Amino acid sequence: MVPTSGLTAGMVLPLEGYEETYPQSVQLEQANGKLMGSCLQQFGFAPLPSNAGKYPPPSNDLSNMPRRYGLADPQAAAQYGYHLPADHSMPPGAAGPPLSAAEQLVAFGPAHGGAASAAPGSYRGKQIPQGGCLGVATRAVGSTVALSLVSRLDTASLDASQSDPRVVAVVRQWSGCMAGHGYRVADPFKAADLAPSLNSPKADAKEIAIATADVACKQQTGLVKTWFEVESAVQRQQIEQNRLGLSQARTQLEQAVKKAADVVG
Repeated sequence: MVPTSGLTAGMVLPLEGYEETYPQSVQLEQANGKLMGSCLQQFGFAPLPSNAGKYPPPSNDLSNMPRRYGLADPQAAAQYGYHLPADHSMPPGAAGPPLSAAEQLVAFGPAHGGAASAAPGSYRGKQIPQGGCLGVATRAVGSTVALSLVSRLDTASLDASQSDPRVVAVVRQWSGCMAGHGYRVADPFKAADLAPSLNSPKADAKEIAIATADVACKQQTGLVKTWFEVESAVQRQQIEQNRLGLSQARTQLEQAVKKAADVVG
């Protein structure tokens, strides 16, 4: 999903073509949940509660483009400060009660089950599959472990872009702009730390004022556009250097999503 509002509207980084999207994540989670549930029931346990698709993140994928370079939407800043809208936050208790040691043992295998009442590798005389019920689901749907390459490159490109002279210069300009508003901060990722209400349920007037100034300074200096262009160039080079691995990761993801769709039905 391409951002449609704020300073990142229309921006898509090159690596996003290889990343797992939120709809794909939901489908994989639903399939894993269904397969794990069937496995758990064989041991006398209820399926684990699922929140797949109920609380979408603010971004469609790993890159988190809407906040890749910090808060970048003036409307969101004016309404929520640095907070996320309520529909992106999982309420307390939504994940369900903690699992018992026996449930952990069966769900995730002996390595996660601790000292349960059964011998390691079994529960009430029934052999626990390798990796527990999660292992059953993973083997049926397919692993997306190759996506760790995408994740590493995504992190590396952001790190590399931060040290580029053009980004260093525009961040310095942004910091000067913030100082003009009365806020001393050198790093766009630390601007939210100035807000006392950051850990409160909602933003107060001070947080909204800081967030609004933050985005206005990004717009005034062209920070988001400059940073995006620099990082895009870094990622294009990464893709050229890792073309085979990235192609394999994308194929692996597509195969897993297809199997997940068959499981979910």
